[in-house]
Amino acid sequence: MRRFTHVKLLDLNHDVLDTIVSFVAPTDAMQLALTCRDAYDVAMPRFLSEVVLGGTSVMDGPEQITLFCRYMLEDPQNRIRHLRVLEIVEGAFVSAEGEGGGAWVADFSCAAILADMLRKATNLRKLAIRDLEPLLQHEPAIADAMSHLTRLQDLSFYLVGKCTLEMLGRTKCHPYRLEFGMWKDGPRVAGDTKAFDEYASSLHTVNLWQVACLLESFGPDYVGEGVRVLGLGGRCSVKEEAPTANWTSLDHVDTSSPLPFFSCNVRRLDLRYVLGVVQTRLSRMQVIDRTVKLLTQTKPVVLSCKIKEEQGDTIVERLVPVISQVRFLEVAYTPPQREVGHHEVFAPLQHVNDWTGEFFRRFEKVPLVGLSLSYSTDPVSFNYTSVKETARLATMHIPTLQFVSVGVAPKRDGLSVPTPMYFRVQLCGKGELLLDQLESGRGKRFRDELRLLPRPTYYDTGEYIHALHHKSLSKEADTVAYVLDNTA
Repeated sequence: MRRFTHVKLLDLNHDVLDTIVSFVAPTDAMQLALTCRDAYDVAMPRFLSEVVLGGTSVMDGPEQITLFCRYMLEDPQNRIRHLRVLEIVEGAFVSAEGEGGGAWVADFSCAAILADMLRKATNLRKLAIRDLEPLLQHEPAIADAMSHLTRLQDLSFYLVGKCTLEMLGRTKCHPYRLEFGMWKDGPRVAGDTKAFDEYASSLHTVNLWQVACLLESFGPDYVGEGVRVLGLGGRCSVKEEAPTANWTSLDHVDTSSPLPFFSCNVRRLDLRYVLGVVQTRLSRMQVIDRTVKLLTQTKPVVLSCKIKEEQGDTIVERLVPVISQVRFLEVAYTPPQREVGHHEVFAPLQHVNDWTGEFFRRFEKVPLVGLSLSYSTDPVSFNYTSVKETARLATMHIPTLQFVSVGVAPKRDGLSVPTPMYFRVQLCGKGELLLDQLESGRGKRFRDELRLLPRPTYYDTGEYIHALHHKSLSKEADTVAYVLDNTA
């Protein structure tokens, strides 16, 4: 029999130790570093690789940044070179004023030393800075320091403006991901995004949070070839006729406002707003009309949406004709109140399946492979019996389904809800559909794989259904792989 000898952790080869520590969270690496000198040498590079500055504590402000930068600059060769991710979050540039610290004021006293440290952080891959625009206005040297960071791949800036765009014009990096949040500095200047047209060859993801107006001056070279994921969050101020760029490569759009200006197909579309609720400057009907137009233009295969209907609404009927190509639908649905003056927070359990059957029937002409439904019901009444009945009704009205998940939509932010239940649909010998409940982890993996469904190259629904129903579905991975093969 082969005998194994005990080996102490710190006796391992240095390359092996580096690999092990790379899987440890930075905060845990710090705890390891404090145990002894040898452990310090092994774990400290990992701790310094991902750093978050700022927060809600009094000690998380400019003083924290100053102390960190001073520490890094004392031995840049052995400290700054390990820095790969730097996030400067809310609270980093404020300090308490007056006796008792009752008032909080902007404080950029750490800006100069931060610029000195950034200038030497040439191995940075990800940089996130909140309050970037006022920081640049206070300390222009930050922009100069950014021009030295050629290896940046992920940029995330909140509170942006003219100084931010001017800074981008001086950068020499080619990021994979770019995220902006909230315009801070007055009216825009035409063509002010021209500075980062150079990103077109490398950029994959663009997220614009309350600053979708930047789309108006993106040139066709910028968005035409590389951008695959576009996120538009918060209130949008994009003009009705803009933008005119050719979005030829878009794969995934995530938006909090109906913006029907896309003239290309989009494989996955996530609608974060609620259909049936008034938006800023848009009535309920305008929101629905614009969404129908958006769906008509993008023709998604994977769709996520939220619907809140009132008595007499036909929102679903408006959607169905323009989602015939959808194969995986994730929908959070709030049904109409059962009667005028009824003020229950949740629909009682006995009434849930009264409307779910009718709801599924409205989708019977859409050849869905997967359906994920979350609905407004009492979390206490969310049990296996009622959920399985809901899933059974879904498969009865939508015979193409291979996967169903059912969950509870929170009526208020912060409200705790049960974990969704996941089911795989199988065809038994007599043509009957059977529901096999999946463990939560497997169900989530199945759902995530369905979000990657490609656009089908054919729409022979009869052949499609026949193939799916006669495939062995022993594992969720086999199911998804087969669905992918037959929709590629």
